[in-house]
Amino acid sequence: MNVLGNNNYDVIIVGGGIAGLTAAAYSAKEGLKTVLIEKQPKTGGLINAFEDEGFVFDAGARAFENSGIIFPMLRQLGINIDFIKSKVSLGIEDRIVSFDSEEKIDEYGKVLTEKFPESEQEIKNIMNEIKKIIDYMDVLYGIDNPLFIDYMKDKKYLFKTLLPWFIKYQKNMKKIKKLNIPVEDFLKKFTQNQKLIDMITQLFFKNTPTFFALSYFGSYLDYYYPRGGTYTFAKAMEKYAVENKGEILINTEVIEVIPDEGVLKTSNGDKFFFKEMIWAADLKTFYNIINQKGIEKKKILDNYYKKKELVNNKSTNESVLTVFVYSEKDKEYFEEITNAHLFYTPTIEGTGEIDLEKDFEFLINENDFNAEEIKNILFKKINEYLENTTYEISFPVLRDETLAPKGKTGIIISTLISYNITKFFYDNDFYDELKDFCTEKITNVITKKLFTELKGKIIKTSCSTPMTIERYTSNFQGAITGWSFDDKEMPSEREMIRINKSIITPFPNIFQAGQWSFSPSGVPVSVLTGKLAYDKVLKNITRK
Repeated sequence: MNVLGNNNYDVIIVGGGIAGLTAAAYSAKEGLKTVLIEKQPKTGGLINAFEDEGFVFDAGARAFENSGIIFPMLRQLGINIDFIKSKVSLGIEDRIVSFDSEEKIDEYGKVLTEKFPESEQEIKNIMNEIKKIIDYMDVLYGIDNPLFIDYMKDKKYLFKTLLPWFIKYQKNMKKIKKLNIPVEDFLKKFTQNQKLIDMITQLFFKNTPTFFALSYFGSYLDYYYPRGGTYTFAKAMEKYAVENKGEILINTEVIEVIPDEGVLKTSNGDKFFFKEMIWAADLKTFYNIINQKGIEKKKILDNYYKKKELVNNKSTNESVLTVFVYSEKDKEYFEEITNAHLFYTPTIEGTGEIDLEKDFEFLINENDFNAEEIKNILFKKINEYLENTTYEISFPVLRDETLAPKGKTGIIISTLISYNITKFFYDNDFYDELKDFCTEKITNVITKKLFTELKGKIIKTSCSTPMTIERYTSNFQGAITGWSFDDKEMPSEREMIRINKSIITPFPNIFQAGQWSFSPSGVPVSVLTGKLAYDKVLKNITRK
């Protein structure tokens, strides 16, 4: 019998992204009195979608890598989602490679050699390194993660899969640790051809760790798409939590947490009491709403102040600019050119010498330019950047024909961009100009270089910036992968072998999960940290 009051909970989870939903699903299944609190009008966070005029567009993640995490998690909970294999293509100028097997890495290498014949041997060496790294990382992704398997009851899995895996895991993690360096620096060991380096590294965020970046060439074979759109995944997790008597509160902002008293307060004046809490939302917000009242242990306070200062002084990673295209062109046209998920670079010039953030900082710090002049200079820089950057392009209807009106195709086109630049345009009333400029430029690049028959077949477009993501997810600066990879000291764990430590906060009754808790992050890491946090909460409650 549950003797807790209406606003008394075993577990309070803050943040309705996939990490929070994972923790809520497990907690509710266990029978713990659970509530998930979400600031936005619906759950999902970076796994979301919107529908307009019969077109369904994924507003966050475009597809998911299983990574030995998502599928076993769903099986363990008993959640059934119809996933479609999502094939990935890589394109440079006029050449598109379909990544449907590891052998295609060599084909990709041949395309690079066509574009950079002077670097033929260097490209071969790089492709060999990519294959090695994929093999190293297979120890993490190649089997169902033991966290989601009751392996003590499955002796066959224990002896034939888990124990051999553990031996390989210990060996490979040492190799992976040595690859925790920026991918740009790693590639410079093999070539000084900056344009070649750009062609590979533009697929990733700046200074992405090598082990994470180059293993993605293997992850492209592990992409899946839920029928009905990516938000189907989040909706299924929410439904499961509610069916198991977990509560979901939306449109509810947390404004204060008192760890020592187990108290949480919201902006509408409600007060909640918890035994344990999982914070799966923006981490800067968490450390800035903590009330230290009643905390007497110096170690806890010292850790809190140190972590708060670290969190508040660190920057976020790049975010994305996205153009959503409503087209009259039938999906068959696009299927002849590419798979449903494409990473495309329109030129071999690369963006190596283009640093928008550096140029922006220079202009802002100089007193010789007014806002109008800065805008005009930035437009010239952005124009050059959009000519040469890499785009992630996806077509929901190529996976599920119900996601666009018959005979029409919705296209999602994204590229990396700085939050600070978009914020400047917004603060100076140039925001609509920026979105219009980028939309026109991106659609021109794509129709000129890749989808030539799309020109004149566009019904309408809409544009999302990092500020849009911030507004609809509450993520600081619209971050989609957490902390900047530029910082040597991070507020999160960054070694895979220590990921079980990523959920720890200075407070013994509060744990963290999601993209801010581990770097590099993604959907599988968010699921994993959500489960790790739940396991720790369950252990604490059971012990108490």
